[in-house]
Amino acid sequence: MDAARASVTRAVNATQRDATVMLSQFFILSPRGDALVTKDFRRDLPRRTHETFYRTVRAWARSRRREDGEEDAEESAMGEHSREYSGAPAVFREDGVNYAHVKASGLYFVATTTRNASGSVILELLHRLARLVKDYCGALTEDAVRKLSLIHISEPTRRYAISYAVFCLK
Repeated sequence: MDAARASVTRAVNATQRDATVMLSQFFILSPRGDALVTKDFRRDLPRRTHETFYRTVRAWARSRRREDGEEDAEESAMGEHSREYSGAPAVFREDGVNYAHVKASGLYFVATTTRNASGSVILELLHRLARLVKDYCGALTEDAVRKLSLIHISEPTRRYAISYAVFCLK
């Protein structure tokens, strides 16, 4: 009986350890798709996953504009990145990778995972990270994020998915 209980306890502990790191990667992209900040938590995805994300989001944006017939002279003059809405859903799956993103002030805050994770929890995390970067930098712009000498995103600090700690240092 004690051996079975110990075996179950080890299995539960291993599951909890695996569940604490639900994100595979996190990155902040510029409106042109340049990676401003990247963090690979689990090293289970290629390093260039952000390029796949950006190509997919752009393809969705182009098809959305074609469907809506929204190509007008003013938007063309302002550039493709003038609209805040990207056309892509906030959470989607492409080639076995789950992507969740938030677009704030033209920057894409993106998380990837290969696991079945709660999209709402990841989106809440991304919203909080965007708000934190804005509060720290004073403005949420590409230049402000580039001027940071270091953005360190640590592993989860607690067993809860929303507990990723962020430290911004100059």
